[in-house]
Amino acid sequence: QHRFGRIVFASSNWVLGGYRFDDGVRLTPDTAPLPVNPYGAAKLFGERYGKQLADRAGISVINLRIGYNQWLRDNQPSAEMELGIWGQMLWLSDRDFCQVLEKAITVPDVRYATLNVTSRTIGSRWDLAETERVLDYVPQDEYRIRTPLGMTLTQGLARLRDRGGARL
Repeated sequence: QHRFGRIVFASSNWVLGGYRFDDGVRLTPDTAPLPVNPYGAAKLFGERYGKQLADRAGISVINLRIGYNQWLRDNQPSAEMELGIWGQMLWLSDRDFCQVLEKAITVPDVRYATLNVTSRTIGSRWDLAETERVLDYVPQDEYRIRTPLGMTLTQGLARLRDRGGARL
């Protein structure tokens, strides 16, 4: 009715949150969804609804599985980021976030896409190849994951807790 041609949906990395401690899985847009909370499940619903709009109404839909932007903390990456290594893998700089939003709005000829959106993070399992291909996205900012001993212990305890092995 309003003749818009594209929806850019702010989805979330939480659609794949169930892979947080599954170190062997490369996280691509085609990885089977595994949300672990209502937020991730709601974002998955939005992605799937967008697919229906693309297929049935001919509207272009781009789902952006947005990484971790610490807008309350000046968005500087560090080993102390929330969610430990998972948060570090997902870091998304302000500059890269703005770039990907602009490209998602203006890119021509995309019927439907679901794309991972992070900055370039050395050691991350989040695959940006499809985002780079579809949007011609080139992350401007880079970060290398750091794992101090305390974080390694914290990650191990969180992994045990999430698998039901301990009550912390």
